[in-house]
Amino acid sequence: MKMYYENPEEARVTVTDDERFMINGKEIRTLAELREHFTPADVIAVAPYLESWLENHFYEEEADAVSEASFPASDNYTEIFCRILGVETPLSKEENEEMERRVQILRQHTDDPTVLKNIRKVAFDQQDLADLIHRGEKVIYLFDNSFTIPLSRSGIRYIGIADVVIENPRSEEEYRKAGITTEGIVLPENKTEEEPCSPVSEMINRISETWGLSFTDTSAEDDEDGIGIPD
Repeated sequence: MKMYYENPEEARVTVTDDERFMINGKEIRTLAELREHFTPADVIAVAPYLESWLENHFYEEEADAVSEASFPASDNYTEIFCRILGVETPLSKEENEEMERRVQILRQHTDDPTVLKNIRKVAFDQQDLADLIHRGEKVIYLFDNSFTIPLSRSGIRYIGIADVVIENPRSEEEYRKAGITTEGIVLPENKTEEEPCSPVSEMINRISETWGLSFTDTSAEDDEDGIGIPD
């Protein structure tokens, strides 16, 4: 058994020699069980073995995410591992007060329990949005402000709440091609670019507008050196 607690009496998680996870004497056999019993304080105990445990249990997506995490070099590895496992990291007193303040503001615009439950995934401004993107969130709520959505970050779903304005609006088709989906956000329609007029056509148009003349289309197409013959 391997234990990673300074005080053995506080030990919750142990890792067996064949790398099975035990929490409070109970073997963890599924990711759902790990999420249910895991706390941020347990990160140091399971981190060195988490990737292989996930691979052995065929949680391939989570294993890949752990493989890409820079443990233990990253200063916020606890937050990274908790995010991968779907476990919320604890907030400080000040952070809890800020989240409560934001919930009260949100309640003035929505009573959707899903939104209120995910208050930590709600961006109130561009800085919040940047933080959530860097944190790797795949669903981000945009609240009552103007935002810039980066096309370089794919696999994210943006949900608008209240009056959301996109400063660099792209069409829904453009976002879809970039791997981005949106909901509750007004986007421009797909635009088809107009074919540019040739110099001859522009000259004909100017003459028509100035003198009130009408020229046949075939004249401009067939005679590139002339201006056509008035009808």
